[in-house]
Amino acid sequence: MFNEVNNLIYLLFGLLIVVAISFAVWSLVWREQRGGELIEQWAQDNGYRFVSRERPAFNKGPFTWNSRYQEVYYVIVVDAEGQQHSGWVKLGGQYSGMHSDQVEVRWDK
Repeated sequence: MFNEVNNLIYLLFGLLIVVAISFAVWSLVWREQRGGELIEQWAQDNGYRFVSRERPAFNKGPFTWNSRYQEVYYVIVVDAEGQQHSGWVKLGGQYSGMHSDQVEVRWDK
């Protein structure tokens, strides 16, 4: 009886770990896809074409106080007139994170 209870506990604990890891992976994939969707939509809405975009791991440019739920990209874009612009784009809300459609841009001078 004691071994059966232990086996059940181990099984449930293992299942819980698998579910937690699966959720974490899904969350990371969703966040990456959502960031791509938001930044692509922002560029399209404003008539920009990407030359490059990157998500620096540590340097957040002027957005040093962003929340951990937001994404920050450094972008170089070309507008409809061929002018090149570079700057920082922050995606998501302070508390709602990537569930929000908020996009804030700060251009380099």
